[in-house]
Order: sequence, then structure tokens, then C-alpha cells
Amino acid sequence: FEGKSICFTDKAGSDSGLIFKYHQGLRNIQRTTLSEKNIITRLYAFGSTRNLASDYRDHSRRLKFVVDSKSYLEKNTDKYGTIEHTEIFNDIYPHREGTISWVDGGDITKFKDSGMDFNLNDYLLSGVTAKLHFNSGNLGGYEFEVSNYNNATKEFTIIKFKDEQGYEMPNATLKPAIGDKYVLLDIKLPQSYIDTAETTLQNKAQTYLDDNCEPRVTYILTPDPRYFKIHFIDLEAGDFITIEDTDL
Repeated sequence: FEGKSICFTDKAGSDSGLIFKYHQGLRNIQRTTLSEKNIITRLYAFGSTRNLASDYRDHSRRLKFVVDSKSYLEKNTDKYGTIEHTEIFNDIYPHREGTISWVDGGDITKFKDSGMDFNLNDYLLSGVTAKLHFNSGNLGGYEFEVSNYNNATKEFTIIKFKDEQGYEMPNATLKPAIGDKYVLLDIKLPQSYIDTAETTLQNKAQTYLDDNCEPRVTYILTPDPRYFKIHFIDLEAGDFITIEDTDL
């Protein structure tokens, strides 16, 4: 907008650190249950199908975790019984984010990653061509097939491609550069990366379960203007406060 600007933020307001109670900043507190249909007490969580071998965990197509021989998490089953739900986290999969450390000045399809810690040739999937997806740089968001990897020199060679208009990439303008981030796709990964991905999935699943194992409720608060005035309390929209009420 001319003469105006719009700013984006993760969240409005800030944590005020203030604690209110009935007759201590509040004249009344009401709680209303929005819905009990959203309660989950047993969660089955799965990750992406990317970068998994055909024999992964009894041929599971998706990333999964196992805790005490169980592939699910439970919470509050004693209070609400067993209410099952399956959640898919497609952004979680075994991967390594690499960084380009050198680019061939005469051939922009060739570059090195000095930090590469495994031999890609040992982790290729049968009948599948490995892909290299750029996370940053001029090629950020673009994906290329890998035609060759030299483990001795840590050098990748990617295949150029043309779009429907005949525009070729990489090119003199859009090309790899030192410092660019990337991930490899359509390959297997060393077990350490699989373990890390499974732990990440389990942690995210636990957070999801923690957020959904109780009925969703809303609180209607009636503040005490006199209390606010005496204590010089001035809240802004989006600020966080803490409410304590033993009865609720």
C-alpha cells in the first residue's frame, strides 16, 4: 500500500508474566467446553515416505517409531478411555542437509560438499535415480537428478533440465554457489539419520498428543478495572496471562 506497510510476526503480543485469580484481578471466570470430539488418547503417528528402503520396519511405507514394542503413544486413557487417531507428518523423513563447498568454474553442474559423511553410491535405491533438492541459493526449491557422485572427491554431478518453454537450468544466472544448502532425495540413508528422524517424529507426536488429550475449552474472564488501575496494568491485544482457579 502506498505510504503504508504490513508487518508479519509469528504471534502478536508478549508474555506479560501476570497471574490473575478470582478477586485478584478478576471478578468472574467461566469455562465452556468447545468440543469433546477432538480428544485423542492414543496416537499413531507417521512421517513421510521419502528416503526409506523397501525393507524398512517390516516394509512400512512411512517413517514410524517404536516404543516398548508399540508404534503409538498414549495419554489420559484412564480418564477418557482409548480414543484413537492417526496423524501424518509429511515434513519428517531421514535426511541430511548438506552445504556446497566448491563449484566447478567450467561446469556448473559439478560441485562438492566437503562435509559429506557417507558414500551416496552405497545408499542408492534399486531402479530409482537419486535427486538433489536445493533448500537455498538461486536454485532454492528446484530439484535435479544426480548423474554421478565421486566419493573420493565428494563431488556431485547433476543433470540439467529444460522446462516447457525451453528454459534450461542450471544456467549462467541460476546456478549452484558455495554455501547453498541441499538435501538428497529418493535414496536410503545411514541408520544414524533414520534414528534421528524417528526421534524427531516421536517428539512431534508427543507434542501433538499433549495438545489434544484434553477437551478443548474456552475461558470467559471478567476483569476488575479497579485492580488493574491500582496495579498500573495495561495489557495489549495478544498478550499472554496466567489464570489460577482451584475450582476449575
